[in-house]
Amino acid sequence: MAHLTVRLHALRTSETISMEPSTGKAPGPKNLEIEGSQLTDRPVHYARAKEDAMYRSILSGEKPTVEDDFSATVKSAMESVVSSDENSILVEKFYLAYKFRSQFPWLIESGKLPEEDSGLTGAFRYALSSYVAAYEPKKHFENEISEGLSLPVDLLKESISRAIDDRVALAQFSNALARQSLYAKDAEVDSLVPHIRRALVRYCERRESGTTPDPW
Repeated sequence: MAHLTVRLHALRTSETISMEPSTGKAPGPKNLEIEGSQLTDRPVHYARAKEDAMYRSILSGEKPTVEDDFSATVKSAMESVVSSDENSILVEKFYLAYKFRSQFPWLIESGKLPEEDSGLTGAFRYALSSYVAAYEPKKHFENEISEGLSLPVDLLKESISRAIDDRVALAQFSNALARQSLYAKDAEVDSLVPHIRRALVRYCERRESGTTPDPW
């Protein structure tokens, strides 16, 4: 029987992956030498190789592999940001962007999709998975005036804990960092905080993304 061929545009590669129609599964991940010095010295190639391995594992029904130390570091960095008075206006804007997006039932922030972790957890997942490390924020919230919103810090931290359990979002965040030569094995809380801040700013700037049911 002919194979069903699927092209993954997200891989940014011309490679196609064949899937058996009887099983609907892709072949298992290739043995990619992505930790060697040849690729780690070239961040873009390293990140693309990691993306290739990640999407192959997803198509094979497996969850991407993310180091527990990296998960814990990202969690600590995110909690540091939402707990800091320095970032209070940014977190307030992030929460308001989440509340705005939660009005649309087709967005994960609405809590009305079948995903187990939607709502505010979905907002954090989206911020991590859509992050671009080379992104330069258009907005700076340091000098903006607070709207006096009482932030549910405990709920924010609880949602962060659940968002970190999403291995796909975490792997995508790790890949974005690798493109800027910050690798998961070297990540520390202090080095991640600026990236978490920019991820939240980017989420705020894209608050209206996908808010129309028919983008065409």
